[in-house]
Parts: sequence; C-alpha cells; structure tokens
Amino acid sequence: MPSISSSFPYREGVFADAPVQFGRVSEKSGLGLHTQSFTPATYGDVMEGLDAAGAASPTGRLYHVALETDGQIQVFDIWESEEAFTAFGASLMPVLAGHGVDPGAPMTSRVHNIVEA
Repeated sequence: MPSISSSFPYREGVFADAPVQFGRVSEKSGLGLHTQSFTPATYGDVMEGLDAAGAASPTGRLYHVALETDGQIQVFDIWESEEAFTAFGASLMPVLAGHGVDPGAPMTSRVHNIVEA
C-alpha cells in the first residue's frame, strides 16, 4: 500500500507545480485575531471602514474567515506572507482603533496544509 508521502508529494516549504493540496507545506502565513470586544456589528463597521479606505481586499490576502462564537467575532486569514499582512496593518490598525477594537497580539503561524473541496 502506498504511503501518504508517496501519494501526496511533500516538500518542506515548497509548492512543486500545483495549487495548495493535501500534504504540501507552504511559506504562506495564517493569522488569527482573537479579541474580547469584536461583535458582529463592530465587525461590519470595520469592514465598511476598510472598504471606504480602499483596503477591503488587500494584496496578498488569500482567504478571510470571520467566525462567531458567543456573540464575538474571531478572524482567521491566510496571507501570501507575513510581510503582506504587515503591509495591510497600516490600513487596518487605524480602522480598528476608530471602532474601539484592540486586536491584541495576532497569532501568526506558517500554513502547513490547506484542503480545498
């Protein structure tokens, strides 16, 4: 029986010749923001503020997910790189501050795997 590594080529830190697939590791960065003061209404206001600033679809952001738990929004994004997210911060931080949102310290991690349907 073939192993997972033979079925799904795995090369540390490299995409061989295809979009993200099971078993591939990337240089992409995952970013999570978990704050205690980010309601769905405030999230909507922040998204409108980013849109007004021309930053609702920033360069380098591949995926954006807003999750609601107990009336609070948590955000998880996938970025081409941590540098792309840092560049977006120049637009994001003033909008968050303008709505009284303290993002705290973002959780950043290297993306190990993305499975797409």
